[in-house]
Amino acid sequence: MRFRAETIEAMRQHPLLVWMVRLWPSLLDAVHVVQPETVLRWHRAGVRAFWRWKSRNRAGIASIASNDALILPHGANLPGWGFRE
Repeated sequence: MRFRAETIEAMRQHPLLVWMVRLWPSLLDAVHVVQPETVLRWHRAGVRAFWRWKSRNRAGIASIASNDALILPHGANLPGWGFRE
């Protein structure tokens, strides 16, 4: 109960928070106090996960050079298929 009273007291200084709590009264039940180091740890883990996903090996997508090596010789033998030298 003490935490809830402190939260309400702190929100009096922030009109936006007061407005949000009036719209969603259950918002106060969802509030948790965490250390700044915890937030930084979560952020670092999220950034690490994002870049690991972003730089993953994307098997199945051939490079442009390998596609050119396969397509260009066939195009030279089939002049009616749009290949022009």
